Amino acid sequence: NVAAPTPQTVYYLAYPVILAVGWVITWVNTRRTEAVKGDMARVNEQLKEFYGPLASITAATHASYEAMVRQFLEQPKDGAAVIRPMDVIHFDLSASPPYLASLASRPTRTAPVPEGPEENLRVAKLGPGPDGPIPEIPASVTADGVKEKAQEMQQRWEEQKKSWRAAKATCAGDGQSPAAVHYRLWVREVLQPFNERALEILIRRADLMDTTSVPVVFRQFEAHALAFRTLLARWNQGDFTQTSCAVKYPEALASYVGSE
Repeated sequence: NVAAPTPQTVYYLAYPVILAVGWVITWVNTRRTEAVKGDMARVNEQLKEFYGPLASITAATHASYEAMVRQFLEQPKDGAAVIRPMDVIHFDLSASPPYLASLASRPTRTAPVPEGPEENLRVAKLGPGPDGPIPEIPASVTADGVKEKAQEMQQRWEEQKKSWRAAKATCAGDGQSPAAVHYRLWVREVLQPFNERALEILIRRADLMDTTSVPVVFRQFEAHALAFRTLLARWNQGDFTQTSCAVKYPEALASYVGSE
């Protein structure tokens, strides 16, 4: 006959098993927590040191290029620049389809209006407060208004780019035409400095890329920035036979960085 195990025997046999299971569960949870923290830390570093600065630089580059074209086309024949502040503000806001889309996507809502003699007296003295009705979005920034406005601004921008390219096409030679002088000023003071900062980020923090190889859009931009550097050196030596950079700026750079 085999004697039945006593409760004390069961306790001594089960205790190591319970400790082992608890240790395994704790180890697994700790590994998961550390993995999540590591992923979050990398994402934060990517946004802070790589994709965030690149997104800001590309947005500033596009805005600067548009401002350069607009400023040149708004110059009178004598070459003196005329900048109308209200036109610039209007251009910055309404020419941006993402900005218009964000306005159109906001829900049209109205907060409940308090009633009663005290509320009526307050409104009569001070006007509607923060708890009053929220005004409706104007028709100009509704979905249909956004689409129409975006199409109008895009068409206008395409016409302006054609005019600018036509003006640059006559710049070859001595480099003293108004378009050539205007373009070199913006390239030296604004566009190329932005390119150099973005190039430094791409080279210095390449470890933060999500891909195992350098994307084509990044390689295209690096070639563009370096080719522009050599073009600036030629300009500094007085050689203005080449007006534009031989390597095109990657138009998909802003959308690629934004999607990442």
